[in-house]
Amino acid sequence: MKLPKMDLTKKMINQESFTRQRIKKAKEQMQRIQKENKRKALEIFMYKCIAGVASLENFDKRDAPEMSWVINQTLSHINPKMEAMHIAGQHHDADPSTSASPPECGPINWNN
Repeated sequence: MKLPKMDLTKKMINQESFTRQRIKKAKEQMQRIQKENKRKALEIFMYKCIAGVASLENFDKRDAPEMSWVINQTLSHINPKMEAMHIAGQHHDADPSTSASPPECGPINWNN
């Protein structure tokens, strides 16, 4: 049974619209993943610079705004932890019973 030309045209337009939406969503997802990958690469580069393994000579200045975002995100994760450690350290220093030296570790087995 053949569909009337009007119904067939409508069905083709719906299929085309559906396909366009799928393509648009796939492109948006690809752009999000590319941005995430770029940020991860910049984060790795940042840590390599901190470790002295990489140099800013290798840094592309066009990435400066994104690197700024990566640094700010990293600091926003680190600062609360540092603050908590600072507060815990103040409480630790105030209690003389907790001022013992750290426990010693046993020998390290380098063969494993």
